Amino acid sequence: EIAGRLQLAQPVQQARDRGVTQIWATEWSPPAAYKSNNNLNNGGTLLTSHYQDYANYPASYVKTLKSSYNVDLFALSPFNEPDYTTSYESSSVNGSQFLSFVRDYLGPTFASQGLTTRIVIPEPSRNNLLASLADPSLNDANAAKYLFAIGTHLYGAGPTAYPLAAAKGKEYWETEMSDFNPNDPGMGSGLQLAGWIHNSLAVANMNAFHFWWLINVNTDNEGLLDSSGNVTKRLYVMGNYSKFIRPGATRIGAPASPANNVDVSAYRNANNGSLVIVAVNRNGSASSQTFNLNGVSAASVIPWVTDGSRNLAQQSAAALSGNSFSYSLPAQSVTSFVVSLSS
Repeated sequence: EIAGRLQLAQPVQQARDRGVTQIWATEWSPPAAYKSNNNLNNGGTLLTSHYQDYANYPASYVKTLKSSYNVDLFALSPFNEPDYTTSYESSSVNGSQFLSFVRDYLGPTFASQGLTTRIVIPEPSRNNLLASLADPSLNDANAAKYLFAIGTHLYGAGPTAYPLAAAKGKEYWETEMSDFNPNDPGMGSGLQLAGWIHNSLAVANMNAFHFWWLINVNTDNEGLLDSSGNVTKRLYVMGNYSKFIRPGATRIGAPASPANNVDVSAYRNANNGSLVIVAVNRNGSASSQTFNLNGVSAASVIPWVTDGSRNLAQQSAAALSGNSFSYSLPAQSVTSFVVSLSS
């Protein structure tokens, strides 16, 4: 089964070669022989007699990715949607099982083998199940020391804040989301995605947001590109965040909802100190907003717009008045303002 999963190494290598520095993976099910139902599918639980075997399994995967493909896996999640039994690969895990597996097997195995790949748990399908699944591990110092992030999906619930993660010094990730409505390549679906991202980062205080598929294999909205490879507004809306907010950035204070149906969040990049403001206008008409840049000296503000007719399109610089600028946010749009600072 390791060999089967390594069939995915080629696109992982391609991502690395395109400059992606943080590649991580989720295992959907332990090998069938390790499970109570002897099946990759239809749930089942990891047998306690195979906890060490399953700890060795992802460790081998991480090492093979490096030795055979020169891919450094940034993080790994050992279970996907442990609350949800499905006809495809799945496995059921509760909070006490996560605690035992991470504390006594997976964490020590990674540590003893010198692996720096971070560990992420528990990735439930619904955000409101985090307390039951993650609290036991976070509240146990010997388990928590092995954890890097708490991950969650948003199907059916969320995003909601989970302050225990930050209290224990862990990141808090949204790790999967999409919708299953009929294919909508336009701004309707794009604005829905913008809402998920904004609420995850600016309201629920998450550190990362991940969409589900890059390319869809169905006929709904599960991909940033459709099944024929055609781009959607979702792809460009994702770019309004990911193109400008770079790894290591810090979210900074901003009025989250300065006007009706307008959402705003702001970030400071660690690599060059630039500021990025992302404004979402869900209204059917333009909305004029004033942005005050407190505590910095701005040299220029460049807007990038995604709306019904533009796809992450660079616009003329916004006019600065001191350290403020006003801008008319187009109807049903997402605008990223990249603020370069004076030296």
